[in-house]
Amino acid sequence: MPEVWLHAYSLPRPFDGLNIPLPVQSCFLRNYAKNKGYFFVLPAVEWCIDGLYIQLRKLMSTENVSEIGMTSIKMLPLMKEQQLNNLLDCSQEVNFHCVLENLIINNYNLPEYAKEYRSLAKLSESNFSKLDQYFQ
Repeated sequence: MPEVWLHAYSLPRPFDGLNIPLPVQSCFLRNYAKNKGYFFVLPAVEWCIDGLYIQLRKLMSTENVSEIGMTSIKMLPLMKEQQLNNLLDCSQEVNFHCVLENLIINNYNLPEYAKEYRSLAKLSESNFSKLDQYFQ
């Protein structure tokens, strides 16, 4: 079995209603790497400013980085199509290991996943608003 180096990526700001402390994110990712038999690389920590993905972009464009571990796929701007497409525009294939979802997805398949996610989010949003009207 070839060596797999899991490059961790952590987000110090809230995402999708979650605010997971950096040490907890690191623990998730380190345990995930250990259970999979991967080598764990300490996390690249993103800036606190909402909407910035500078560290992730740098990690994705680094030669020989093909496996990136993150706590959740919801750390990515799934609801912002253009921002996501700009972020994923890199020359090499990168696999994202999303621990909470138990999902591995590459940067080429992620836009389609995000499109489906947006349509399901829109559907559930409209159903919740109908439910709110019912209880008023």
